[in-house]
Amino acid sequence: MAFLTSLGYFLLGDSLNTTVTVIATLQNTIVEYDTLTLTYVLLVGIAAQAVGIFSFWWIQRRFKFTTKTMFNAVMIGIILLAASASTSSDTTA
Repeated sequence: MAFLTSLGYFLLGDSLNTTVTVIATLQNTIVEYDTLTLTYVLLVGIAAQAVGIFSFWWIQRRFKFTTKTMFNAVMIGIILLAASASTSSDTTA
């Protein structure tokens, strides 16, 4: 069971990373940020990730959710994020 959980976590994380990379590439192609602005955008993204990690940790600790429950919540969030990104990726200008 631990192997399947680890495999699922890896696949979900990889799919989220791929989605974010594709979105960032498309945004940079369409908007054409300069290097400094792109660096600032990436730093804001890292800060947002830190806020998200802390929020999920706080929710888990506050409501005493198990690791499996939190994993399922994150999995659902990743699937919804990927689905919304794929449905709203209209690149026509």
